[in-house]
Amino acid sequence: TEMNPNGVALIYQDTQLTYRQFNAWTNRIADYLASIGLKKGDSIAVDIENRPELLATVVGAAKIGVCSALINTSQRGKVLVHSFNLVKPKAALIGAELTDAIDQVRDQLELAADRLYCWADQDTLEDARTVPEGYRNIAEAIRDRPSENPEQASPTFLQDPLFYLHTSGTPGLPKAVAFNHGRCPTAY
Repeated sequence: TEMNPNGVALIYQDTQLTYRQFNAWTNRIADYLASIGLKKGDSIAVDIENRPELLATVVGAAKIGVCSALINTSQRGKVLVHSFNLVKPKAALIGAELTDAIDQVRDQLELAADRLYCWADQDTLEDARTVPEGYRNIAEAIRDRPSENPEQASPTFLQDPLFYLHTSGTPGLPKAVAFNHGRCPTAY
């Protein structure tokens, strides 16, 4: 970000963001997550299709040491519940495109209803839009948050978990494998 703030960081369909814009966006996410009490060592469930909001969510969480559990977007039913509850998330950020799958198992998820956040299924930087009933609109929640790099209560180290990926487990249910900050090739 500091070396080339106006360089292109992300291109997705009609969206193009510079490093400065992407960093500001992720900082607003980090600030909001910290404001609801998330801190280093906590995890969040992330169930978003491949789009900029997925990257921004993971990077924003990482800035405050929160580990993102990347839920396989094709999971449904018992397997989705298992993957979700396995990491004991303190919040969940869901893409609107996946709320139907979450709604089918919502009563089995070990998470308070007010901790389910949603990104509308569109470019949320341009327009936050509305999200399905029963979800908090994360784009609205972060709108007026500070865009400066967050202060960290405790530093993040290379061995700290950055995200969880769910892999095949036994007996047929996924297990969460942690990838640490040291395996991430870019600085945020």
